[in-house]
Amino acid sequence: MMRVRADDSKGRVLVATRDIAVGEAVCRIKGPVVANRGSHTIERLRHVHIAPDSDFIYTSHSCDPNCEIEFGEPDWLLRAIRAIQSGDELSFDYTTTEYVLFNPFHCSCAAAAESCLGFVNGYKHLTAWQKEQRKGKVSPAILQYISAAAATESGKEKEPPQILHLVGTSEIVS
Repeated sequence: MMRVRADDSKGRVLVATRDIAVGEAVCRIKGPVVANRGSHTIERLRHVHIAPDSDFIYTSHSCDPNCEIEFGEPDWLLRAIRAIQSGDELSFDYTTTEYVLFNPFHCSCAAAAESCLGFVNGYKHLTAWQKEQRKGKVSPAILQYISAAAATESGKEKEPPQILHLVGTSEIVS
């Protein structure tokens, strides 16, 4: 369903090897829990990262992505949100999973000017309007950061929501 391809500007990218329908699961996102965030980790819960152990790590960022992450339990899935043709680069919006990116970067997604972030540095650095556009699409980790920020603003301590089951390894869905 997907393979890694060399790209002159991005290094390596993940591309579809067949047409993928809207709503179709592209891959499961699993990996070991790691102590620190890194270039290829995903923040599963606030301050808890996983290191996906599949080609998922080559999924590109786009401000107008063709995939979204479905934050289910126990598995997270990369799911197509529009029709993807064979050979198309697979992408999702990194600001939906990372509060602060380990390696911020200038966006090269070629999204329409009004939707392109220009510089991708994580959810924390989005404008209120950009955060509103991602409502309902962010990870449990970002929801925990939002909850903690709201508690701080209101002067009350709140416990962030807890998710107890973490997944172990990545696998491809076919």
